[in-house]
Amino acid sequence: MRILTQVYTLERVGGIEINTLEVGRELAARGHDVHLVHGPALLGPEAPTMRADLEAAGITLHGPHPFRSPTPVTALSAVRDALPSAALAARLRPDVLWLQRFEHVLWGQVVARRSGTPLVSHLHHALRGGPLVTLAARGVRRFIAVSEFMRQRWVDDGLPAGRIDVLHNAVPAAQYPVGGVPERDRARQALGLPADVPIALFYGRLEQDKGLRLALDAWDRTAGRRGAAHLVLAGEFPPTADPALAPRVADLVRTGQATLLPLQRDVVPLLHAADVVLFPSQLPESFGRVALEGLITGRPVLATAVGGVPEILSGPLTELLVPQTDVATFAERLVALLGWRERDPGLGARCAAHAATHFSFPDHVDRLEELLDRERRPRRDRSALPG
Repeated sequence: MRILTQVYTLERVGGIEINTLEVGRELAARGHDVHLVHGPALLGPEAPTMRADLEAAGITLHGPHPFRSPTPVTALSAVRDALPSAALAARLRPDVLWLQRFEHVLWGQVVARRSGTPLVSHLHHALRGGPLVTLAARGVRRFIAVSEFMRQRWVDDGLPAGRIDVLHNAVPAAQYPVGGVPERDRARQALGLPADVPIALFYGRLEQDKGLRLALDAWDRTAGRRGAAHLVLAGEFPPTADPALAPRVADLVRTGQATLLPLQRDVVPLLHAADVVLFPSQLPESFGRVALEGLITGRPVLATAVGGVPEILSGPLTELLVPQTDVATFAERLVALLGWRERDPGLGARCAAHAATHFSFPDHVDRLEELLDRERRPRRDRSALPG
């Protein structure tokens, strides 16, 4: 298939962009002709970008093209912004247009209609509902929700249930290998972390919405019971973060209880260095990629039971879930998990096996191919075209 897709930016700003890279790479490796329209840079020249990785995968890049999340006031401007992408699609004649963000559905509608391309939209996160959702969805052939939770959210907001398939996210195991003790020791040395103490890891956006306050409160509660355990925080404080959080982190660093690292392009060394991953999100997470990244590398993930996260930490791993605001229970579970290598040495292997069994990346791409192929342009429409 010739697949046209899009990302808001080539920068690694979040899980949607990284997922598009990983899945797009695999689709290209399977022989599909993948074209990607991207928006302009958002974070500046120093921000990590996916351009080299995408080009190395054989994905053809087009852009920057503007993407706008339209309102009734800006809808006409959003249509005009989409016209260069629509002209591109009319030349390419893709078999399917695979939209990554529903907030760009007006862009998708213009591009799909101008080029006669079937439109399939992924539902990676929720938006505000209302009559415009139902109206905007009329030209979308199929929706792909990343969790049952996300599917129900969109049904509640007016999307037709019969047009939404659930396809859980996955990550490529080869790029997130299980790490044993040797890998742990090498990662800690490379990152300058303590060698022989239990380490808890919190990574991503350092803000209240992602649960940093809960993690810090729980860490404080464990004082005197966690021995020499160390807290590693990797990421950046966004401008909207609670201003009280950064000084708390700085105090832990100053007293030798924690290490603060910048945002990492490659999170695998962080995961290998850790004994337990903390994911106390206060948001209704659409899926919970952090939880899956931790599990697949053989790390237990202590998480809040929000959004789609319980769909990842299911079965025997439900013991890793804590009520959303329950600091006391989070602290108790944290103390127990810091010593899992001695108390329950098979836990890491069970976490990795759970991820491999329930979130297989090859199976994920197989199913995505099936869904896109089902909605593609009739084959005779492409047979007479060059390329």
